[in-house]
Amino acid sequence: METVIKKLSEIKPYKNNPRDNKGAIEDAMFSIQKFGFNQPLIIDKNGVIVAGHTRYFALQRLGFTEVECEILDLPEKKLKKYRIADNRVRDYSTTEWELLKEELREVGDGIKELFSNLDELLKDNTLEVDSESLDKADRKLRKNIEDRNADAVDYRTVECPNCHKELTIKSK
Repeated sequence: METVIKKLSEIKPYKNNPRDNKGAIEDAMFSIQKFGFNQPLIIDKNGVIVAGHTRYFALQRLGFTEVECEILDLPEKKLKKYRIADNRVRDYSTTEWELLKEELREVGDGIKELFSNLDELLKDNTLEVDSESLDKADRKLRKNIEDRNADAVDYRTVECPNCHKELTIKSK
């Protein structure tokens, strides 16, 4: 694979992507803000996303103009198979709750900010953590999300009725 820097405006989401990414964009934005952008998008030679739709939308909403990409040059049928595998393989993994709890204990303060849905994740798997720390981290996370949403710009992909080219537009 060839690694390149591309303008976000040159990259197009795959129009038949079966995964609904909307619920993960906020968490991806938070992760990029907290830890940086550490996983390139995978695109085909035409700039269409093969893997990384959630990161792409998060980068757009964060105001990035360029992104590191890896170009995967495969025949179209193999690209489709890879897209399907990339989207589905994680659906077959499970969580080792005791290992997750241990990792969360080692992280200590601020663990709540790592997951917007930590309470839901641990609903049936209690984690012994100081509730005051969790509440404080939860308030901080909610404030961060509110602040981001106040300035959020919504991006949409539309097709030009004249030339049928896909365009990404932003709206408030």
